[in-house]
Amino acid sequence: MVVFPITSTRPEEAGASVEIPPATRARLGLQREPCWVIVTEANLFAWPGPDLRQTESGETGFVYGILPAVLMQQVKLAFAAWRRRGGVRTIRRTE
Repeated sequence: MVVFPITSTRPEEAGASVEIPPATRARLGLQREPCWVIVTEANLFAWPGPDLRQTESGETGFVYGILPAVLMQQVKLAFAAWRRRGGVRTIRRTE
């Protein structure tokens, strides 16, 4: 599985991220303040694995969601552009 990190810190470099729209943040249970998908780092791990865990709310089960097609396309294009520049870092997160 390839997972891109999400941050609430506005990235400094143009093209290094894609902002998550407010409606998508709300649907996914993210914070109300702006968040960005970072496309300069690809985290690789087995799914499911130790990186899949319960939410902080303590609800049973796991929460995840599908990104809208338009947002996913923006992430794909931004990642591809960054990868062409040779600036993507891949990190294995699961042994």
